[in-house]
Amino acid sequence: MITTEEITQKQSAIKQFFCDNGLEPQQISTSIGPTVSLFRLQFSPKVRLSRLIHLQYDLDVGLKFKGVRMIELDGSIGIEVANDTPETVPFDWAMEKSRDEMSRMMLPVILGASYNQDIELLDLATAPHLLVAGATKQGKTEFLRTLLSSLLSDGCRSEVKFHLFDPKGIEFTSFEDTGMVFRTAVESLKGLQALCDTMEQRLAAPLEKAARLVVLVDEYADLTHGFPNSVAKQIYTCLIRLLQNGHRAGIHLVLATQRPSSDVITMLIRSNIPARIAFRTATKADSKVIIDAPGAEHLIGRGDMLFACGSSIKRIQGICSTM
Repeated sequence: MITTEEITQKQSAIKQFFCDNGLEPQQISTSIGPTVSLFRLQFSPKVRLSRLIHLQYDLDVGLKFKGVRMIELDGSIGIEVANDTPETVPFDWAMEKSRDEMSRMMLPVILGASYNQDIELLDLATAPHLLVAGATKQGKTEFLRTLLSSLLSDGCRSEVKFHLFDPKGIEFTSFEDTGMVFRTAVESLKGLQALCDTMEQRLAAPLEKAARLVVLVDEYADLTHGFPNSVAKQIYTCLIRLLQNGHRAGIHLVLATQRPSSDVITMLIRSNIPARIAFRTATKADSKVIIDAPGAEHLIGRGDMLFACGSSIKRIQGICSTM
């Protein structure tokens, strides 16, 4: 738990940084999160926001804290700083706190906790697809377990069926009883072709009570780059078809990868997935590929993520799933 002493120390350091640059804040307030806290700074109306934002490139050196990121707020700016002692966010606690809100969603997914311990949710039915990417061992696999646990919980009011694509063959062993699991190139291609057929059938003759189909692919890069070219191209074509029209047939894709490069996450993929999650990346360029903005390179790992949907980007701490 972050202490009063830590808050005071960081507020003083942030104030001193801006004073050293000729910009004294009039007020600093703090919102405490489980992993990262937000320091809101108010300046004189005479201070231009562009001048403040220009200093973000000096923050890492000037503050010497972990996980530092500057964001624009209404009439002010915010400085995100990692807590000295990060806290975990239990799945059961998050479920209990958000149960009522989840009951109003078709496909509720617990993303994690933000400042002031607020639980952030996503309705996958309206997303309508989700991209999850970042460097290896930064929280992606744990998040995917949380996503599946959310959709399998009593907080989900929709009938859901799962199609799990796991070319690595190690991620979804505990979920094999919940849906169809595809691992080899042949299995994956046949599974995606069958989903495309289901989509066309549903579009031609819509069913009022058809179950929602959640298609989770991990590792996506292995499907489109790890199999023989002829198979990989057919897999990619199926995925694009599902991304473009699947939501109209109650089919929703979650694509996950630890290779956030432009040849893996193509422009066609990005244009069809407005909801995206970036875990810590190795470079600013990787962050831009995932969420069209820098920032993920400053995350601290262990489930620290940036969730982008449209023009909004939120920093969230992922959940410790129960499965």
